[in-house]
Amino acid sequence: MSEDHPDLTDFERAEARRVTQSKCAEVLQKEPAISADVTRAVIDAGGVLERFTSRLTSEGSLYRKVQHVMHTDKTIAEDAVAVISDALRYTVVVDEKDYWATGSEIGAALERAGYKSFWKSRGWRRFGFKGRNDTFIGPGGLLFEIQIHTKASLRAAEQAHPLYEQQRRPTTPEHVKVELDKLQNAIFDRVPAPNDVKWVD
Repeated sequence: MSEDHPDLTDFERAEARRVTQSKCAEVLQKEPAISADVTRAVIDAGGVLERFTSRLTSEGSLYRKVQHVMHTDKTIAEDAVAVISDALRYTVVVDEKDYWATGSEIGAALERAGYKSFWKSRGWRRFGFKGRNDTFIGPGGLLFEIQIHTKASLRAAEQAHPLYEQQRRPTTPEHVKVELDKLQNAIFDRVPAPNDVKWVD
């Protein structure tokens, strides 16, 4: 694994590695059944699964996230990994027309299939990231995320992602993080709003 957090102890990093490896093993075991249900729900709603080969968060990326939560929330590794919802995540593209309704239908289909909603996005923010990230509870309590985009919002997310990766590194200076945030906002500001999008600010 890479990118040890500079402000954690050797023991804390070792614990972060341990829970990360355990979570990755759990995801590998449970992913096939979840993927089958998600695929069915998305297709039935008229959506398209994108970046399917990236549905599993890499061990290195998950390790960084666990360390970040440990440091930010001043918590232990087990509690940190328990709140990370995107160790398994799906990217869905739906039409701009009836975008929000289509996303809601995907969620409803998963609930009918026996999944529980853990978190539902309330809408898009007028500034910053554009997209809908809903979280569900799968077998054995595994959290996974459905990221719902239009074609334009997915392009923006992919363009902004390298900036986001640089911004979230613990070694990135604060003044640089501010500038990176402005650059990401400028990218998302160009995304057209779907006809039925809900706004949260």
